[in-house]
Amino acid sequence: MAITSGEDKTLKRLREICLKISGTTETSSWGHANWRVGKKLFAAYEETPTAHVVSFFASVEREEELLKDPRFFLPRYTDHHGWLCLKLDRKTDWAEIRALIVQSHCLMNAPH
Repeated sequence: MAITSGEDKTLKRLREICLKISGTTETSSWGHANWRVGKKLFAAYEETPTAHVVSFFASVEREEELLKDPRFFLPRYTDHHGWLCLKLDRKTDWAEIRALIVQSHCLMNAPH
């Protein structure tokens, strides 16, 4: 079930990135868009009164490294365990977002 937000350009861009990944579906949980392959979540979007945020899985190993960059922060409501958030704004590097989302998908859907 796709969230419909005709005016939100940020959501549209994230949707384009995520839905190009084979087997991806968009769902709505916790009041915002999530992208999954099967039951495995690999990216989420949240619009708050102060920010547009993308959440993704970076891995526990990369978490500390990425948190040195002040653009990244830990999720508010979950045990992070490798999950990070990034505020999206006019300076957002969409190539970087694409790379983070593709990596998240690969990490979450790698055979264990």
